[in-house]
Amino acid sequence: MKVLWFSRKEKKLRIIPEDPEDLWLIGSFLERGDRVRGVIERRVKREDERGSGRVVRFRGTIEVEDAEVRGSHLKVKGILLEGPEDVTGRGKHQSITILPGQEIEIEKNEWNETFLEYAKEYEEESRLPPVTLILISDEEALVSEYKRRLGPVKRIRRGSEDSLRPFLGEVVKEMGELNIVGGPKIILDEVKQLIPKDKKVYFVVTPLEGEKGLRDIIGKRAPKILEALRRQKVESIIDEFLMHLSKEDGLASLHPTEDIGNLKVLLVHEEKVKDALTLLREVKDSGGDVYIVKDDFQGSEIIKKLGGMVGIRFYAV
Repeated sequence: MKVLWFSRKEKKLRIIPEDPEDLWLIGSFLERGDRVRGVIERRVKREDERGSGRVVRFRGTIEVEDAEVRGSHLKVKGILLEGPEDVTGRGKHQSITILPGQEIEIEKNEWNETFLEYAKEYEEESRLPPVTLILISDEEALVSEYKRRLGPVKRIRRGSEDSLRPFLGEVVKEMGELNIVGGPKIILDEVKQLIPKDKKVYFVVTPLEGEKGLRDIIGKRAPKILEALRRQKVESIIDEFLMHLSKEDGLASLHPTEDIGNLKVLLVHEEKVKDALTLLREVKDSGGDVYIVKDDFQGSEIIKKLGGMVGIRFYAV
């Protein structure tokens, strides 16, 4: 989470969430009556206009009634308070869809000091390797590393006399541990035959080329893939916790507040994030990892029944 600006006098915080964990954290602290300013999409139709009207995008403010994380975005619903003069709908229901990388401003009547301190210090480590994005066409391939944002783009051009397979072989050499490869289906089918077994690859059929194609993958495809990987990671840690619990080997912690300094992993159900903010900071400060368990994750009901906060110890007790 990137904090851009905070005014204690105006009670406003301007931030950029950088991943789904940031969205969960923000969503858990939004309350009815808060004000959120961000990019809004609204369908507008003039009285003399036929059809369903047009969709306009503008920066506006809504008064919060409800906030919910859905997959890789945060949906904030409320009443539209402020927007351009030519956009009707003030005083009516409106929603803002917040994505990682999108700047928003939050105004609260009272700010939680622990949240403010945590937001300023919080730098979530995804604990996933960087994703190598590759977009392939007949004539060239674009390769870039993506972790929260797109890195420098490398171009691999196909020689005028080169056949397709040697060219694709050079592209495959650029693959990292985790990859998203986009391009026409006929080319992706060729790539699949060249991939080493130790590479994890997700394929995306796309007609777009160049950096526009890369950004299409990032905007529409990569967040869903990364969210699925994050889910798999958290669910595997829940399984590990349950294994230690069933073995009674002393590594499963049912009372993590008593194990600060000896917590390798802290699992927090999303409904408990607000209550556990101080604990989250202490665990990260002492070298532990923190994972937020979304309600629809496999095993979340067990975590919830155990109080919503459990952990895995470094050393058995």
